[in-house]
Amino acid sequence: MSKFNFNNVLSRKIGIHFIGIAALLLFFCSAFVAFPAKASAEDTGFVITDYYVEGDWHDNNVVTVREHIEVDFKEKRHGIFRSFPDRFYLGAAAYGGKETLTYYSKVKNIHVEEDKYSVDTEDGYTTIKIGNKYKTVTGKKSYDISYDFVIPDDRIDTMDFIYYSPLGAQWDTQIKHFSFSFLFDKDLPEDTINKINFYSGEHGSEENALNVTYDVTSNEIYGEASNIGPQNAITFYSSLPEGFFVKEKSVKPYLLYVFTALLFLSSAATIAMALFKKKKHIVQTVQFYPPENFTSAEVGVVMDESTDDVDMASLIPYWAAKGYITIAEDDKKSITLHKVKELPEDAPDYQLTLYDAFFKKDTCVLKRLGSRFAERYTQAKSELGSEFTDDKELSTGSGKAFLMGLLVSLSYFVILSSNTRLKFFDDYILGLFGAGALLVISIVHITMYGNMRYRKKRIIFYLIAVGLGLITYLNVWLCSGSQYNYFYSQKFMSILFLVAFGATALSGRIITETDYKIELLGKLFGLREFIRVAEKPRLEMLINENPDYYYEILPYAMVFGMADEWAKRFEDFKMESPQWYHSRSDDMMFNALLFQQTLTHSVVKPVQVANAKAAASHSSSGGFSGGGGGGGGGGSW
Repeated sequence: MSKFNFNNVLSRKIGIHFIGIAALLLFFCSAFVAFPAKASAEDTGFVITDYYVEGDWHDNNVVTVREHIEVDFKEKRHGIFRSFPDRFYLGAAAYGGKETLTYYSKVKNIHVEEDKYSVDTEDGYTTIKIGNKYKTVTGKKSYDISYDFVIPDDRIDTMDFIYYSPLGAQWDTQIKHFSFSFLFDKDLPEDTINKINFYSGEHGSEENALNVTYDVTSNEIYGEASNIGPQNAITFYSSLPEGFFVKEKSVKPYLLYVFTALLFLSSAATIAMALFKKKKHIVQTVQFYPPENFTSAEVGVVMDESTDDVDMASLIPYWAAKGYITIAEDDKKSITLHKVKELPEDAPDYQLTLYDAFFKKDTCVLKRLGSRFAERYTQAKSELGSEFTDDKELSTGSGKAFLMGLLVSLSYFVILSSNTRLKFFDDYILGLFGAGALLVISIVHITMYGNMRYRKKRIIFYLIAVGLGLITYLNVWLCSGSQYNYFYSQKFMSILFLVAFGATALSGRIITETDYKIELLGKLFGLREFIRVAEKPRLEMLINENPDYYYEILPYAMVFGMADEWAKRFEDFKMESPQWYHSRSDDMMFNALLFQQTLTHSVVKPVQVANAKAAASHSSSGGFSGGGGGGGGGGSW
């Protein structure tokens, strides 16, 4: 057998994901952990005088190992520790492939004769800590350790292999004598006996630098070496005929298959509900006034099924037009509200709560709204939303739409993070990133689909969806680029992505407006259209019928986002300031546009600031706490 590049065999494929710089930093950090600086016996306080490893190599590629370690402690120590990396790597040249293969090994059935010990698994290592923290030892001491080393299925169809390091490169002291012997349950093929390669020395050595003497028979591999310095290893490798090992441990991706099925089912259900729901048409009517008994705040909720600051602030001119309050503007453009009378006892809860929030006393300076107002304001918004329940429900299916989007995104996350045979931390990061993008797409669509104000701005949603979709699709390639380390191919992952993307991009269409809302929208769209195109003769007629017509409609124009347009319709009219509004410039000619801009800015801005205070008081923050098989090493403690 020709000699393959051993650097490829021992190359550490730290990760295939994300940004190259991060991968390089991760590589160098792991290098410092895996290959510490050389140490002398004086540094470590002990030397190993004799180290013998024997193992029974079973047909399922599980090695039952027994280690006998004789130690001479030069200083007081509690004992020693023995550590094993949980991964090893096979270079592409070793099996004629295109990339390094990563294997997740496992150490189990650990036992230490006579001595007290503990086992810890973290940071990619299984560590056996031997000794008593209440006692120390000096001089000569021997340790007997046994364990099963489980080597997983090689995932190569053309061959099996043996690739093992009876001595790892992470011992931090001298070893005066080392020997090993491995017995196989069945005979090795004759051509294998003659082509087993031995490598020894510092990590990555392609030679037998330690002059290991060895012998290979039909069922045993034996070797020994003397005067081994710290951070030196012994490894042997050979290919074997396919099928030499049988029933090896393999990763059973049942979770992956379950969530793949769940993704297809939830996506199909979402798409079906979105495309085949019964369509309802809004019949716009001619309207000069809002629906009877509907406040401007309630109209705002009907338009977008959300309670926002403009909706709540519109109640100030609404109450003023109804005679409950007056509004005064001082020289510093500060707005003061004066209570004229109490709201009716049968007024909706949200109005009573908000009115009480403004008027702890008979006057309220808007720019001085404090924490008390913020708390009551939040309560009022919640109560406003609660007005539209039961027979006044505006739409159905938003909860179902969100649930389906969440289910698709969750399934996609599990698939992305479980597609690898090995679990890396960045697999989960990529999974969160990809699934999070899909969930954002779903939430944006659900939010915008039910928001009548943004129906003409759907292009924004689609640009967001396509952008996030392209970013998410990048994860498909990052998470499925390896022929051997991943269960699903890039082609199949592309199909999964398209299915998930289609489902989340359509999830908002599951929402269905109720007949109650459809009827209301016909009237509200009619009023909004009138505000947009109202002609002077029609306005003159309405003003003659109702001199306060402009002021009564203004709160509704505010929630439509058309307050300026409404004011411009009255620029050519000679109008007087309303009795409920006292301006700092009463002697000046009334200007509808200036009045509207001053009023809306003065009442909306303080409410927005108070809302921000309420949100801040309820926010919280968190964070995240955050060579071959065998090998490893050890030290004293």
